[in-house]
Amino acid sequence: MYDELEHKPILTEEIVKNLITDPDGIYVDMTLGDCGHFLEIKKNLSNKAILIGFDVDLHAFNKAQKKLSKLISNCILINSNFKYLKQELTDYKIFEITGLLYDLGLSSMQIDAKARGFSFQNENEKLDMRFDLSLKKDASYYLNNLTFTEWKNIFKRCDLKLFASKLANNIIKKQPFITTAKDLNKIIELSIPKYLQKQKKYFQLVYLCVRILVNNELENFSASLNSGLTLLKVFGKCCILTFNSLEEKVIFNTLKKLNKDFFLQKNLKKFIFQDKELIFFHLSKPIQPKPEEIAQNSRARSAKLWVITKKIERI
Repeated sequence: MYDELEHKPILTEEIVKNLITDPDGIYVDMTLGDCGHFLEIKKNLSNKAILIGFDVDLHAFNKAQKKLSKLISNCILINSNFKYLKQELTDYKIFEITGLLYDLGLSSMQIDAKARGFSFQNENEKLDMRFDLSLKKDASYYLNNLTFTEWKNIFKRCDLKLFASKLANNIIKKQPFITTAKDLNKIIELSIPKYLQKQKKYFQLVYLCVRILVNNELENFSASLNSGLTLLKVFGKCCILTFNSLEEKVIFNTLKKLNKDFFLQKNLKKFIFQDKELIFFHLSKPIQPKPEEIAQNSRARSAKLWVITKKIERI
């Protein structure tokens, strides 16, 4: 389906530098894709290390298996949704990890590939947008079955508040005949003022909203991140490449919940005179691609690399 398409990994050097704290450790690439980050991480690990790769997209997974066939020693490849991280690692008797990586962007393979409907530029594509093709409901199903109120709320959540009602209303008018990217593009054109249509970001945002809905992306990421940070060793690192504010909100909310006990105990210290060691998660300021990388890969423009370190503090 997209065997000839290559994906350029983003911020690879920065990821390797921040992620690897122990070359003998256990690392998990939560979004295997075209193996760009996976291969760079592998190069910087010892023969004692274990590197695990997840991908829910079967086509991408099969391509990765083929690509990594000669590097399979000390590597585990898992075709599963990363929300099942804990269960999958338990099957391999792995209960603690040294580091994990999330690259939450669509790969170039998926954007450019035909027959998936991820991009507004491929107008004749069927609106599918599923990463996991075993899911019963694709993008076309949701576009033709959700109500005005449901779509309005979805678009509001995705930074499309100004046009949420128009988009929702035009979707309802076109139901049940929304089947291709061309159909969805026409709805966007009817809903967004012409002078803004040159800014393709509005087309990208609508497609993002639909894709997130189809794949339940934010909920899956939240569940996976919570499990991953719980499994992380003290002083281990979690690197996350985000491409929109919705993904960032998941990070902030997850850390707020996980750090709640730490800050509660710290505030109680003045009343309870007892030394304790408590876990907390530190989030560094995001790292952004350099102009040189953006010039070579325009899809790096909106990328941010967040680094979470699991720490321990005596209070």
